[in-house]
Amino acid sequence: MDFPDVPGPRRWLTEGTAGERPSFSRVNPVQGRKKEMNTLLKIAGAILVIWAAFWIIGLVLKAVGWLLVAAAVVTIGYVGVKAISAGSNRRQIR
Repeated sequence: MDFPDVPGPRRWLTEGTAGERPSFSRVNPVQGRKKEMNTLLKIAGAILVIWAAFWIIGLVLKAVGWLLVAAAVVTIGYVGVKAISAGSNRRQIR
């Protein structure tokens, strides 16, 4: 039913959209929020990428730390074995 003297939904959807800003458009009120949402998604994406980078760096440093501990144990073991196997054949420095 259409009543010509009563402003109905059809008139509400089409009026006043010529000179208004997109964020206050009666036709599409979400249009102005798209830019805000895009900015929000960019910020969230950047935070996620930075978090992932720090997570990977942490894993690498943890692995390097364990490799340093293993290298120290192997080096001390090698020096100990060589010291024991040399016996008393070596002369002391006086």
